[in-house]
Amino acid sequence: MLAPKPDIALHAYLAMLGGDGQGWLEVRYRTRRGMRTLFYPARGRSRQLAAMIRRVSEHSDVYIGCAIRGERAGDKDAVAGSWVAWAELDTKDAINRLASFTPAPTMLISSGTPGHMHAYWALTERASADAIEDANKRLAYAVGGDPVCFDSTRILRPPATRNHKHTPALPVQLEEACAARRYSLEELIDGLELPPAPVTPGIGGERTHVEDDADLLTISPDVYVPALTGVSEIGRSRKICCPIHKERTPSLHVYPSAEQGWFCFGCRRGGSIFDLASYLWQLDTKGPEFVELKERLRELFR
Repeated sequence: MLAPKPDIALHAYLAMLGGDGQGWLEVRYRTRRGMRTLFYPARGRSRQLAAMIRRVSEHSDVYIGCAIRGERAGDKDAVAGSWVAWAELDTKDAINRLASFTPAPTMLISSGTPGHMHAYWALTERASADAIEDANKRLAYAVGGDPVCFDSTRILRPPATRNHKHTPALPVQLEEACAARRYSLEELIDGLELPPAPVTPGIGGERTHVEDDADLLTISPDVYVPALTGVSEIGRSRKICCPIHKERTPSLHVYPSAEQGWFCFGCRRGGSIFDLASYLWQLDTKGPEFVELKERLRELFR
């Protein structure tokens, strides 16, 4: 497999994510005021999108949603499905295991941090959000990838951009690509096991003990939202005033399950325990800052 030139690599990447062109691609990039979110049609404005990504990436980190959005929002309810499955590889062991893994990925992208890779498997049909999360869990477990990066709302760095976590910024580049490698979801996960289920933490405002990153994602929003925001409890309406933007009328909805998480109908932000902590603590959900974020959460719920 050979890696094409940056512009070609970026267009191939966007085409892979866009599938049949239905829906929206979510793009985020960092500004002085925080993360900015844009939505582009999955097909039809790829040249403008690629040009914007290349231009912004010269001075900022750029991320793109792996899954298709059915509406212009970044929470799981907005995910219409995905044309790819993926795994994040942050260790030499994982990269070595991927080298002998079958079926081989369609694209392999270096994230700009040495030794960190993103593997993508293109699908012949669009898979639902739940189905893609199931597949991502199985793939991560099989190759030794990051077990918490399975969520369908995941945003990752596109190729032909720069990782500004490093000084000087390092390139995010397509290392390998083979467009002919497309799989049915059944073919992709055939024989792959799910990781052992973690013990589900308690709910109702109790502190809960966590052992690893996977445990953090099972903490109920009824537990972590009060712990992170300082509200006393989640009322019957399940709405609180959003701590991310100023408001008088509560618009942040706290869902009952960890999988649903939270979503603010005012500022259109939402996600998991990681996303809420990221906004409140001003730490990224990638790279060294993500390591710090998870350490702080483990300490909080120890």
